[in-house]
Amino acid sequence: MKIVVKLENPFELTSRDVRDFVASINRKQEYNDKILWHKHIPPEIIFTKPTQSGVFELVNYNNNIEMMVYLKQIITKSEIYTQAGKSAVKYATLKTENFMMPKIAPALAVYNTRTPIIIGSNDTDKERINKISDDIGKIRHITKKVIKDSIFYQIKHYLGINVPEEQQESVVVDVADINFFFVPYPKKELKLDMPAVRCKVISNVLLPRFVGYRIGYGFGQIIN
Repeated sequence: MKIVVKLENPFELTSRDVRDFVASINRKQEYNDKILWHKHIPPEIIFTKPTQSGVFELVNYNNNIEMMVYLKQIITKSEIYTQAGKSAVKYATLKTENFMMPKIAPALAVYNTRTPIIIGSNDTDKERINKISDDIGKIRHITKKVIKDSIFYQIKHYLGINVPEEQQESVVVDVADINFFFVPYPKKELKLDMPAVRCKVISNVLLPRFVGYRIGYGFGQIIN
């Protein structure tokens, strides 16, 4: 399920701004960890990147309806503000959205990246990838592997299903038109850069909305 939020007066926001806003208005201790999420497994809540028109989503694939109803209620009554601006919430709507279990596409499915796909999760990855950053073939190979690993990792944690290896091998993922770069880590005070790509993602199956690392901050959102 997801909460779709629209602001009265849109201004520039990041997914981290949205997460911090929700954490600041939460008054239920049991939801703090679910909002802030410091575990090394797929997050309970994905905060999508706000659009220019001031729309963003809180996506929860664990279907925690009690938490989501509560968050919708407090968001609706609140005002979000940062150094860049402030705005009241125009509406917050709770909608159904289930995790997309990969299924065979009627034709090859082609996706574009709405937000960069993060292909390295730590300093070791960053150092290794930085050394081969000029080799687009190796970047392509890493990107394909990260996407596939992400898909089955999410299936395991959101659905509790361990997909057999032979079934994993039947899922084909390819990438094209790769643009490799580094993006700042959402916590600006850490001053870290993460290896990332924008690209077309091509697959023989319909894919989840988010792939790669750091999806909790809305990275790796793909659209077709």
